[in-house]
Amino acid sequence: MAQYISPEQRAKILSAIKDEGMSVKRASELTHTMYELVCTLPDTIAPTKIVLQMDKEQRMLYDVIRKK
Repeated sequence: MAQYISPEQRAKILSAIKDEGMSVKRASELTHTMYELVCTLPDTIAPTKIVLQMDKEQRMLYDVIRKK
């Protein structure tokens, strides 16, 4: 599910990505194979999010985005 971010947040994320030595194009490419499952288990009311395994570059990108 896409999430709205403000222009200020977007600028911070782009700056953090560049600070890590990654191009915006490469970050975009990495997101094409990053997946998250959202499911509701029978015994729970709230949905559970499960992020599927990522490689080192994807994990770094994910961490940068989650921090901002």
